[in-house]
Amino acid sequence: MRTADGGRGRDPIAAWPVSSWKGNEAQEVDLVADLWVTAAAHPHDVRLASLVEDALRSSPRFARLWFNGTAGPHVGDRKTIEHPLVGAIALDVDVLMPAGTDLRIVTYAAVPETSDAEKPAALRAPCPPPRDGPTRPDSEISGRD
Repeated sequence: MRTADGGRGRDPIAAWPVSSWKGNEAQEVDLVADLWVTAAAHPHDVRLASLVEDALRSSPRFARLWFNGTAGPHVGDRKTIEHPLVGAIALDVDVLMPAGTDLRIVTYAAVPETSDAEKPAALRAPCPPPRDGPTRPDSEISGRD
């Protein structure tokens, strides 16, 4: 399993280090157990089967977790994101799963009225335009969509 700060190179999904308050091992157990549930619900999904097979071949850790047989939905966690501008931000993570669907809505929320709640607001503050003026997409400059 990879994390942004796990020493195995930067995770292409995470721009900044993210850590679970449960610990990386517990998070890995939860995520593989959730994948087990998904794979059981979709036994004929070729792409999903290929993902699992590739992970089994390439990761002994994943294989150990997969073959321990634990299955269950990943419903939430508490994570800390190490942001380069505002520092550590503690967030509650909840996974909402509407009944009768495969949809998962992942929400991240800071405890209200804490410094963790103030940090995302600080990141939304307007920034001055670049010194060279505003940049525009090539399609806008050339008139193409």
